[in-house]
Amino acid sequence: MKCEVAIVGSGLVGASLAASLHGAGLRIALLDAQAAEPVPQLGWDSRVYAISPGSQQFLAACGAWQRIPSNRIARVDAMQVHGDSDDAEIRFSAYQAGLPELCFIVE
Repeated sequence: MKCEVAIVGSGLVGASLAASLHGAGLRIALLDAQAAEPVPQLGWDSRVYAISPGSQQFLAACGAWQRIPSNRIARVDAMQVHGDSDDAEIRFSAYQAGLPELCFIVE
C-alpha cells in the first residue's frame, strides 16, 4: 500500500490526525503495535477525556465529534482546583470568562 503519510499510534491523537488528513485527501497509513479492538457500541469504558474547545472544534471538523453519543459528553462551565494546603484554591468560570464552556468531559 502506498501512502503519503504514515502515523504511528492509533490512539485518540493518532486516529484524529489520520481522519483529518484523510479528509484533506491524503493517503494515510495508521500503524499501531496492537491489533485494533472492536469499539463497544453500548458498553461502558472507564477512560475519560477532558477536551478543550479548540480540540472539540478540530474533532468536529474531521467528523469525529458528531459520532460521540451526546449522553457521553458533559460541558464544564465551572471548575474548582484545590492544592495541598487548606487555603490553596483557584476557581474558573466560563461565565466570568465570557465563554460558553471551559471544556468538555467525554467518556
